[in-house]
Amino acid sequence: MIKQRLWQLSLSMTSSYGSADDLEVLCSDQHFWKKIELGETAFSPELLYGMPAAQGVRRTSQKEGIRIYLRDDFEIPDKIQLSKKLDQLESDIVGISLFDEKRRMISALPLRERARMLEGITAEEAASPASVSIVAQYDLTLPPAGIRGYDIANYVLLCRLGAFLDYLTEEEVFERLKLSSSLARQYFTSFEQFALSCAVGALFFSGKDFEEGILRNLYSSLYHPCSYWKNLDWDLDLQH
Repeated sequence: MIKQRLWQLSLSMTSSYGSADDLEVLCSDQHFWKKIELGETAFSPELLYGMPAAQGVRRTSQKEGIRIYLRDDFEIPDKIQLSKKLDQLESDIVGISLFDEKRRMISALPLRERARMLEGITAEEAASPASVSIVAQYDLTLPPAGIRGYDIANYVLLCRLGAFLDYLTEEEVFERLKLSSSLARQYFTSFEQFALSCAVGALFFSGKDFEEGILRNLYSSLYHPCSYWKNLDWDLDLQH
């Protein structure tokens, strides 16, 4: 069961928050994945939250930092707004996004007109959030689901951080993660495909000024030796 839980939690690796804290937890025991294979590791709060163990002042500081992050980046000041945001994301994941609309517009253009449009985009426009150039750059490498991975990753992240702040119980987290896991499997066929969708989504909403950090996080999520995605299979049976 622990592998299944780790798979579900792993989908936040390429969220807006990033993978650094998760990797710190996973690397804190150099034999972690070997112990997982042998059934010698119990599920812990650190794994649920993706937060390194801490006590006293450091724990208080961690929680305050997460409260500020949720408030400033997601407009979530409390448990009620977290629930509303999660419900909204559930709708966004299956809905038509701004990225989808721009992608459809670009794909409908004849190649000559498409090339002319892209040539006319200024450097400032290309670097801005929601840029047509970002859509065009990744159009052919993304699956039909587009950047839905980004919403899924943030959904999982908010569940985990909500648990860290005691807005959600562990049981409530994994009840919600049944949906995000199912949608990820529905839309994507590998961690690589899912991670690319997340990275392009981050670029689309943040702009190219953040490209280096986004791609660095993509690489560490996929290839760090301790990462979930280096040690779990995309097709892992999540029912047992």
